[in-house]
Amino acid sequence: MLMPGKRWQEGFPAGLSKNQAEGGAWPPSARVCDLDSGLDRVVSRVLTAGLYAAVACLLVGVVLALAHSSAPVPRKSSLVDIPRGLAGLEPGGFLNLGLLILLVTPAARVTALLLGFACRRLWLFSLLSLVVLGVMGMSAYLGLSGG
Repeated sequence: MLMPGKRWQEGFPAGLSKNQAEGGAWPPSARVCDLDSGLDRVVSRVLTAGLYAAVACLLVGVVLALAHSSAPVPRKSSLVDIPRGLAGLEPGGFLNLGLLILLVTPAARVTALLLGFACRRLWLFSLLSLVVLGVMGMSAYLGLSGG
């Protein structure tokens, strides 16, 4: 029995019985829904981990910058400067790493989707994810090479 104001009960839309759902279009299949929710969880964890790691690095960089207020944070740097900056506890190293993680997180999401689609043998979506990953990689290459 549906309670007033409650849209879902037992995973089915309001007004749709379990028998109607199993015989109709909702849900398409419990197995497919379970696979999709698992992939959603993986993608959500990838995005959350990327965000937390980026924020942590940025916060460490800000704290170090405030602690060493006499030394300015360099405006220009490269990828090869990040390890040196991290080893020397320089604020710029942590700030750049945080920004790099923030920029790489969408590519990690697409990679997780690519692997999820391939495991489910959804080849069209796998191919599209691979194309998106290729475009992202080409964009990064052209941006870093100055081309």
